[in-house]
Amino acid sequence: MNTTSIQDLVRRNPLAFSALVAGTVLAINLVLKLGSVALSLELSLLTTGGLSAALLSAVGALAITRLGLWHELGLLGWPARLRTLAWFLPFVALGGLPWITAAPTLTPAVAAAAVAFGVLNAFWKLGFLGLLMYAWLPRGERFAAAVAAGVWGVMHLAGILLGARVVPTLVLAAAYVLLSFGFAGVWMRTRLLWPLVGAYALLEGSAVAVFRDSGASNLATSVADLLPLMASSLLLAGYGLLALPRRKTCEEPGLRGRAVGGTA
Repeated sequence: MNTTSIQDLVRRNPLAFSALVAGTVLAINLVLKLGSVALSLELSLLTTGGLSAALLSAVGALAITRLGLWHELGLLGWPARLRTLAWFLPFVALGGLPWITAAPTLTPAVAAAAVAFGVLNAFWKLGFLGLLMYAWLPRGERFAAAVAAGVWGVMHLAGILLGARVVPTLVLAAAYVLLSFGFAGVWMRTRLLWPLVGAYALLEGSAVAVFRDSGASNLATSVADLLPLMASSLLLAGYGLLALPRRKTCEEPGLRGRAVGGTA
């Protein structure tokens, strides 16, 4: 089956594809959990989250490559107008602020671990979100953004399989639904995903920089720790709603040379 046929299959069956994406995330995390139990390994939340992120990043990269969507999702390419990048500044601010607190006590080893953890987590999460939006886009931009955000939130329930507490994980999933809607709205506007990956890598990496090996941003340990994320996610969801283009029909801008981008 060629690439175009697979793309058509995904878009004709977005519900089945969404179930496959969410199921893949849950299955990989379940295998990690069962494997650590079988081998009697005592892994921290952060270590387990890092292993999960590495595996899911590999799966995501393979899926995007097989579907031929690196440019269409905006993981490669530059915007047609550089001012388009201004849409990503709120996400950069959200991801960068925790680093100001962590910077004075950072060691090179911790900084390297933070960067690796952040990039891996941001890539698989935003890559999968991009695939979900791609699958649902023919049904309309707002609908695609809402459904993709909902599935993205469900995927984060996998933290329970890795040992995270149930109630904080449910709160975290709700925060991620809001945050991913913000991501989706800006993606619909710009058709760029790599700036979101970079900004989100800052946020994910700050879990290592701030909490070291005691927790991870995708493995919630307490509700109180999640309140700032919930508040910022709510604001960014509103920002995403404002960013969503007011188009009567769904447009899918292609590349302009090596440039990509929607409505700036």
